[in-house]
Amino acid sequence: MMKNNIQITLILLLLSGGFFGCKKDQLPKGMDPGYFKVYDDQAANNRYKTLDLQETADGGALLLASLNDTRIYLLKVDKQGEYMASQELGNVHRNALPTLLQLNGRFYIGCMDEIGLFTQILSVDESTCQTNMVAEFTDLLYPLAISPIEGDNALLLSYDRIGYKSQLSKISLSGSVEWTLEIPVNQDAEALVVQHLNGSGTRFPFYTGLWNGKYVVNCFSNYSFSFLVMKGGTNLPDAIFNGSQYASGTSACFPLSSGSAAITRFSFGKSYLIPSFDQPFGVVDLTDNMGGIFIEEAEPNSEFKLGNITVDEINYLGFAYNTQNGRVALGFLDGSGQLKARKYFGAGTNPFKIGQFRQTKDKGLLVAGTLSVAGAFPRPALFKLNEKELFEILDLKYE
Repeated sequence: MMKNNIQITLILLLLSGGFFGCKKDQLPKGMDPGYFKVYDDQAANNRYKTLDLQETADGGALLLASLNDTRIYLLKVDKQGEYMASQELGNVHRNALPTLLQLNGRFYIGCMDEIGLFTQILSVDESTCQTNMVAEFTDLLYPLAISPIEGDNALLLSYDRIGYKSQLSKISLSGSVEWTLEIPVNQDAEALVVQHLNGSGTRFPFYTGLWNGKYVVNCFSNYSFSFLVMKGGTNLPDAIFNGSQYASGTSACFPLSSGSAAITRFSFGKSYLIPSFDQPFGVVDLTDNMGGIFIEEAEPNSEFKLGNITVDEINYLGFAYNTQNGRVALGFLDGSGQLKARKYFGAGTNPFKIGQFRQTKDKGLLVAGTLSVAGAFPRPALFKLNEKELFEILDLKYE
């Protein structure tokens, strides 16, 4: 049970400038103050990694995390960030996919059967964190990434250990598979997959997504870690960008309203941000040739999270990453690609790593991640910025 919020850590972060909340008497009427919470179970041997979060109907949040690399942990908090419920899943369900799905107003997670290695989809009760099995895909082994698309459908990335192929499948909550696209890896990558899943090797930024009616997938392909754009029903990609074997590739892709996409990539430890990348067609190239802005302060091969943040009716591209000094940086780019502001979370004495950020219905922002208490005990942590604080970050006057 995670009922303990670590107040000492909060004080340290306040003193270090990691987070400043507005006092209640300074806030407009009806606006809640921001908060910062760390959720501790007092078990020194437990290691958590926050994967994703979603805002819930009551203004609270549901967090998805891994526990000791392979176990699955769910946490529900209220609108003030106070603990409400949690659930550690049993041995049958392992290796949560790093996306908390929201389909038709309900929450779901994808994971792997511990014995059969096949894909499972579980529904999640947002109030109690209890789960129920809704679908199994026994022919889709080693699930690696998932993303929601229309209706009750999702895109699933898995790995065929016999055919040495990555597989991109359109699946539904009913358990049906509409199609599966096969992407030749041309070598046995099972050891890399296993090391990714159990935390003994490189954690690859696998992902899937929808971009202008086509499908994107970040996966193993052609002896490398690759970014592909594909159409449903055909194994021939519209475009493929191969990494330098497994030392470079893309780390995130976020479609923009303009039709282009923001993309981040890594190359031999260095990270780059491409604010606008046109959807390619008929292209075979290297990810190292995709360009981008070098993010000098990012830690080697940092995770990146991309998303829209709207402040004062202006849409910004938010991009979050881990810095070399143990903080999370959240940048705001305007429509022209100009950096308008950057906000830091965490402090070097208590390193903080990004899980996910999402804008809230009250025009605030949730930033979830993993904070290492005393530098040694990784725990789920959650920041909430209210609307006024977002205005202040961007140096805008709140009327």
